[in-house]
Amino acid sequence: KKQLEIKLNKLRAEVGPQLVVSTIKSLDGRDIQAFTDDWANDRRVGETTKGEGMVILVAPTDKKVRISYTNNLRGQLSDAYCSKVIKEKMLPSFRQGSMFNGIDAGVDALYAELRRVNANLISPSSAPARQPATGG
Repeated sequence: KKQLEIKLNKLRAEVGPQLVVSTIKSLDGRDIQAFTDDWANDRRVGETTKGEGMVILVAPTDKKVRISYTNNLRGQLSDAYCSKVIKEKMLPSFRQGSMFNGIDAGVDALYAELRRVNANLISPSSAPARQPATGG
């Protein structure tokens, strides 16, 4: 747990958006999307990072996992991408009995995507052209 907290803090400082990971025993019959959204709102996820926040919520008893993100991250993340992360990065480790490795892989994939998108937004081709210096 401590190792993951250190990683999350480092990535948050480097990339920006807050990512919170929560494991709960059971959803008690609630829809995972509504539960995750309520959970994130109650804890004000993303409030200290310009409204940029993400949640990975895992309910192992119910065999459910969800990645949710704030509206300010739309355009950088998508539901399709988050679903792909769950299916391709997280679930294989969960099936092998390693919840930590699955969560860790999900964290890495989300921040890698944010780095990739942000690098494209700040590429040299999008930078303003420099004016030639004039002598005097």
